[in-house]
Amino acid sequence: MRARFLLLLVLLLSALVLLAGCEDGEVVRTVDDPLPDAGVFVSDTLDYPQVFTADTSPGGDVFLLGTTLFGASPAENYGLNVLRISPYGETLFETDGEDFIASDIHATVDYGCVGSGTPTPLKYNSEGGVDWLLDIPATSTLPRPDGSVILAGHEGVEDTLIHVTAVNALGVTLWSTSFEREPHELAVGAARIPNGDTALLLQTLSNDDPISPIPITGVRIISADGSTQQTRTIADPEFVSLVQTFVALADGGFAAFGVLEVEGALIQNIMCVWDASGAIAWQYTNSELEYSRHDIEPASDNGLLLLTQELSAAPIRLRRFDAAGNIIWTREYGETFPHQGAIPLDVAILDDNLIQLSYYMTTASLTKGQVVIVREEMEP
Repeated sequence: MRARFLLLLVLLLSALVLLAGCEDGEVVRTVDDPLPDAGVFVSDTLDYPQVFTADTSPGGDVFLLGTTLFGASPAENYGLNVLRISPYGETLFETDGEDFIASDIHATVDYGCVGSGTPTPLKYNSEGGVDWLLDIPATSTLPRPDGSVILAGHEGVEDTLIHVTAVNALGVTLWSTSFEREPHELAVGAARIPNGDTALLLQTLSNDDPISPIPITGVRIISADGSTQQTRTIADPEFVSLVQTFVALADGGFAAFGVLEVEGALIQNIMCVWDASGAIAWQYTNSELEYSRHDIEPASDNGLLLLTQELSAAPIRLRRFDAAGNIIWTREYGETFPHQGAIPLDVAILDDNLIQLSYYMTTASLTKGQVVIVREEMEP
């Protein structure tokens, strides 16, 4: 009995350490800690010719998915590492690619990150170690403020269900539910709506015509405890690509970024915004918005920020929209650095009036780069 008691005590203490996010006496910062200073901060030169996606933690850390192999892509499943960059440009960890996130990277509240693997989801802790690697289908992942994570996906083309699972910080299942999926239907994005429920954006691929519209078939709303579901119908903008970014807005609407077919050419990127009823409230595009690097961040006033690179090697642009789709201001970044090109990574609102954006500047040789982090007031 004594040995069993001691074993249980050790396991309990280990779990508490993991949940607290501490190792070797280090206390991981929380969203209540002071915000980082405003300014421009540049990382050391990194041996990454390509970067694919990034996300920003509540305290300003940037989690970056990149490859050390020139010409690689996430689909090739090799050479993919995650880097955690501090708000001031320091590299805090770099994974070795043995267990890796292939897409859909998101920062978690304990200063780790989670994402879709190959094909199972995994979570890194604040030191870059693997907290968990789960045999659960997940084409979309969504961290929640309490440290839990929503996983949504299906098991192969024959699976007639989309499975939605909530796991805690240790990867233990809290609840699981599912719903019927149409043939070729995918959960392409997950977003947390203001009341804490989860919204899953659904699209259906066509095997007959690779450039035909990929219909948005609706938004599935899953309650915070997984006990109830409902489908919300939204207008279909007739994207010819899978949605690349999906976010929920303060008033219950949504925004997404996709591609439209313009006179037979797949070159027109567009941001579509739906109101709470599911109608298209407004859309934004322009003649140069043809390069797919971008990020969307909702604002508390139901406006949003759109970070884009509109032409290869062009400056990064950040636009601030109001709730009606009017552009309040546009800012440019990247033109003052002596490099070949800027790649937008992520934009986040750290508090009501402090924004942080990050982008990657490649060197002249295109074999290395640096992360640039900019923090400034949203409304001067």
